This record gives sequence, structure tokens and C-alpha cells, in this order.
Amino acid sequence: MAVIILDGVAAGGVSAYALTDLATMRAAPWSIPVAGVGAVGDVSLSFLINAVTDMIERELDHKVAARDYKGWHDGSGARYITLPEWPLNSVSRVNIGTLDVLNVECNDPLATEAYAEVNKGGTQLSLTILDGANAGTTDLSFAAGGQTTLTGLAAAISAAAGSWTGTALSGYGGYRSNTLRPCGRRECYGSTATFQIPEDGEAEYRTDYEYGQIILDYGFGRGYRNVYVEYNAGYESVPPTLAWLACEFVALAYYNGKKDASLKSETLGDYSWTAGGSTIIDPSLITSAPIQRRLAPFMNNPI
Repeated sequence: MAVIILDGVAAGGVSAYALTDLATMRAAPWSIPVAGVGAVGDVSLSFLINAVTDMIERELDHKVAARDYKGWHDGSGARYITLPEWPLNSVSRVNIGTLDVLNVECNDPLATEAYAEVNKGGTQLSLTILDGANAGTTDLSFAAGGQTTLTGLAAAISAAAGSWTGTALSGYGGYRSNTLRPCGRRECYGSTATFQIPEDGEAEYRTDYEYGQIILDYGFGRGYRNVYVEYNAGYESVPPTLAWLACEFVALAYYNGKKDASLKSETLGDYSWTAGGSTIIDPSLITSAPIQRRLAPFMNNPI
């Protein structure tokens, strides 16, 4: 089963946003043993729980448990923006447009090219030099030490090997680095690459919590990734239906992985397997009619 481990997870542990947990899977009716014959270690069981959570969320096309989000969205000229995650719990920031706040330049005499970029998640700035003694990439995390502000980030850029210079533009040094707008590589060898943060903060907007919409009476101006939003979305308590379904899938994966080779078929709730399959969970189960009926109320935003 292809798995992407979720955010909020310690090494080998269950994600903070998982749909079930170790204690639940150890208890009745699932009763996955903690010791003795057929036992499964916490790391292996955590892997199954994370994998099943990921599988269900991919089918729903959104995250389930509540968490914070920040990101850039396209303005369409309409009066509203529909956020990708829901249900919406709160909105802490809405900005339209960008401000130039940080300049980056590289003058390494041995380099042939140099680039700077802010990664997709808006969590770090990467400095890349091609050729010469300082060739390679330096990643500067926005969460590290003094790099949480633009002043601190500029200092870290200037301290990087390869004759880099970082400059926080006047008046913006105290702004948060993690609001820098993500972008691809920008050429800065012997020239200046400029990076942006969100501009105008909106003080008056309306929210439709059920459908995850932000409404401005005068509309969101057209543009590509010109609207910045920080918000919290998802279920503050995992819906029992989804928690139960996750438990069923984890148990199915575990017990199918332990099944007696002499068995030809077996049924567990809505699920069944037949000898000869190549996976411990038949991928078609998630799209079967019984499972789709249970998932239907939680499918991605109907708007």
C-alpha cells in the first residue's frame, strides 16, 4: 500500500491527526495483541493507523481532524473564496496583494549561477550555488532560532557560505519569515531577487463556516495567488463514523496480514478477501457502495 505519513507525527508514532489510536486498536472489539504470539509492535501498528487515515482522507479529498492552515489563493473577481479545507472553524488573517520585503543577492566569484527560492509549504528559504567551492544548497528554516523574523533571516542569508547578502527592507524587519510567499527559483547571481509577504489586511469580511467560504462585499480582485489566508478547519472531534471505519480498516489490514495461508476467504463487517489477492486490503473496497455510503456525509465541500 502506498503511504504518505501525515503531518504532526513523531518518528514511528501515530499522527496527531489520525482517525484512531493505539489504545483503541488494542481494546475490544479490535483486540490487536500487545504481546505474545501474533503481536504487533507500536511502530508497525502506528504505520497502519497513519496509512489508513491517509487512505480515507484521500478518498474524502480533505483532511478530517482540525488543524491550522496558511496559504495563497487565486482571486477570481467574485465576492467569495472557497477554502480547500472544511468545515471552517475560524479565520485569523485575510490579506490581498503583496509587499516587497526581502532582497537576496549572491556574488560568489567562483559560481556560474545562483538561485533563491521559498519552498511550497512556506517553511524555508533555499540558497543554491552552481559550480565553485561553495556549490550546493543551503536551507534556512523559518522556524529555526532567530530566523523567525525577516531581520534574522537576512542575517542568516548574509552568513551563508558563498558571498550571499540578505537585506530586510526598511520597516519590515520584524515581520514573520513564515509569511513569505512561496515561489520557484529566482536568479540572484550578481543581481537582486526580491521576495514578498501579504499586503493589505482585511478587517471586515464575512465567513460561511459550514461551506468554508470568506466573503468580501467588494470582491476579491483577480490574480494568481494574490489572496493570503490563515485559518483553522476540520472536525474538532473525529466523527464516530469515520473513527469506526478507520478501526475496521486497520483491523482488516492487520488480521489479513496474519491470516492462515490455508484460508481461502474471510469476511469482516463490510469487507472480505479471497485467496489470490496481492494486497492485504483490496483497493476496490474504498470505492465499494457500502463504504461510499458511509463516507458520503463527509465528502469534500459540495460547493
